[in-house]
Amino acid sequence: METLKVGFIGVGKMGSAVVRAAAQKIHGSQIYLNNLDVATIEELAQEIDATIVSQEEVPEKIIQGCDIVVLGLVPNVLSKVLNDYWSAMDADKETLWVSMAAGVELSTLEALTPATHQWVRIMPNTPVEINEGFISYAPGSRTTPESLDRVVRLLEKGGRLVQVPETLFDAATGLAGCGPAFIYQIIEAMSDAGVAAGLSREVATQAAAQTVQGAGRMVLETQKHPGQLKDDVTSPGGSTIAGVKELEAQGLRGAMIAGVEAAIQRSEELGK
Repeated sequence: METLKVGFIGVGKMGSAVVRAAAQKIHGSQIYLNNLDVATIEELAQEIDATIVSQEEVPEKIIQGCDIVVLGLVPNVLSKVLNDYWSAMDADKETLWVSMAAGVELSTLEALTPATHQWVRIMPNTPVEINEGFISYAPGSRTTPESLDRVVRLLEKGGRLVQVPETLFDAATGLAGCGPAFIYQIIEAMSDAGVAAGLSREVATQAAAQTVQGAGRMVLETQKHPGQLKDDVTSPGGSTIAGVKELEAQGLRGAMIAGVEAAIQRSEELGK
């Protein structure tokens, strides 16, 4: 395991998923957690044997004491928090910062820390918690390849990590960061259809969820185009093509594209 000390400031649902991924690479005793609502992280801290840090202890134990500081803060409070902790930042230490804030650019983040400090932006999704996530990442202008590799190694247990140009980070956020919510809607709708046809809710949900998981793995592992895989299932005049035709008529494809585009647009707005 790594010997780094990693501090997390702001540990919500997404932050908790990232903490669990990191805990598979470093000992829990090397992880320091800070959250305004301490009660929400007590169970997590106990689960991985991490240390809870109070607001008063953050400057010493996280800002000064950790090698990597991960910020799970919403965009509209991120700048304020960094300004509040400016006096605790050591200009002689090459602290590595990681931001999960949607829309906040690396140039903005770099301006809020000493020139010796380095930044990496990430955008994970919640399946990181079960090691099946997607994490987009982008390095800052002064981030070394070694530091970037350190972040990748820290989070690699969480799933698939892909470097994305920062100019496309909002696109990655709208697609992969928000995407699980869209897929849950699809699973729920498929389950409803199964129940309407007579299946129990338990069986219908299991069938829908396993089908989505299996289809996703087919795309990743066969590396075939999704359209080709769809054609492999659709026999002439069969039941699958009848369903595909109806989904097209109901606008499934257009609705999914519109949903992702709306999420991308909102991500862009949050950074302004």
